[in-house]
This record gives sequence, C-alpha cells and structure tokens, in this order.
Amino acid sequence: GPGMVAGYADMRVYPADRTFTDHFSIPDRAAPVEVLFLGRGNTDGDAVVWAPKQRVVASGDLVVAPIPYAAHTYPGEWIATLKKLEALDFAYLVPGHGPMETDRAYVDKLIAALDNVRAQVGPLARADVPLDEVRRRIDLKPLRHDFAGDDPWLGFLFSAVFSGDLVSNAYKEARGEAVIQGKG
Repeated sequence: GPGMVAGYADMRVYPADRTFTDHFSIPDRAAPVEVLFLGRGNTDGDAVVWAPKQRVVASGDLVVAPIPYAAHTYPGEWIATLKKLEALDFAYLVPGHGPMETDRAYVDKLIAALDNVRAQVGPLARADVPLDEVRRRIDLKPLRHDFAGDDPWLGFLFSAVFSGDLVSNAYKEARGEAVIQGKG
C-alpha cells in the first residue's frame, strides 16, 4: 500500500563494485566462501553461496519452501541448475525462504515437479494447443497436494507463485519462445 511505497522514498541504488560470471572466491583459512552461478533457474541471475569447509550452501530463490517461486523461470535450465546444486557436498542447504534442508529430498521433489509440468505442457505446446487450453488439459492436483497438502493458503500460493507462471514458462520453452525477466 501507500505506506510501503513511502518507505522507499529515499531509496538509493548502489551499483555493484565487484561482479562475476560463474565463480567468485572469498578466501579465508577458517571459512572460505565461493559465490557460484550454476545456471539459470528461478531467474537469469541466481547465485548460490557455498561454504565448503562448513558444508553449507545458501541457494537463494532457486530453492524456496514450502512452495517454490516460479515467476520468471527457465524450467529445463532450472532442473540442470538444481542438479548442479545437489552435486555440491552440502550437509545444510539454506533456501531463499523456508526451513533449512539437511538432505536432498525437497530439491528432488522440486526437480520432479518441474519434470512433471514440462512433460505435461511440452507436447501440447509443440502441437500448437493454446495456453488456456493447455491449462485446462493438464492435471496439477497431485503436485498441489505434494507441496500444499490440504492447506488452503498453501494451495492458493501453489497456484499464485509456482504453477501458474511455471506452466506459462514451460509453454514458452517448449515453443522456443524467450522468457523475459520482468515480464509475464
């Protein structure tokens, strides 16, 4: 609302004074840190922070629980990026939102969901079925239940922040159309 907008009235932009393409190291004997770009996923600029000695990775919004974000995703690339994330020898995964993960079960669930949506949407999109019709023909109820259970709020979020945009982006991907950051 207006109060929130007013809170940003004096906001200033501070451009990055150091950037990287795929890897940036912060050496330290006790706690070295690697900042990595593993590939596009949730956005075209998802970076992860990896502390190899502590075996902790911070995934940013590549991994969000209990409901993933998928506004400007690259579904196929997201799967590949998540597999690279899983290949790190982590003991703890700190997601962009949600509880810390101590195994790969949630990331596996997310990869399976992305695969499922791509498998349902892709053939219809390539057959020139209009997007609205694709949405009517696919069945996301089992996925919604996997992520939201019977919780109505989580079910709403599943559609609002994950499945709606994911279907659109899987449709674009299957048709070879670009997903443009900042646009639906």
